[in-house]
Amino acid sequence: MAGAALGTLAGLLRARSPLMDAALLAPTELLRPIPPLGLVPIFILWFGIGEMSKVLLIALAVFLVTMGAARKAPGPFRGISCGPHR
Repeated sequence: MAGAALGTLAGLLRARSPLMDAALLAPTELLRPIPPLGLVPIFILWFGIGEMSKVLLIALAVFLVTMGAARKAPGPFRGISCGPHR
């Protein structure tokens, strides 16, 4: 749930603000081509073999997919969540 909520928020912010889009472009494009299975060993090293690494990996994958989808949503759908239309 957290990955979807944060991904939606970040995607809508990227769609509305060129500054936010520029700030999140490099990290997003760096992580986007890496498949989630490729991140499993890194997450195990960083967070251990317990539940935390699994939850964070799923949250990251959901965050990236949701952010990309929310950023490319048509104008009327972005306006619903971001306030009045311009």
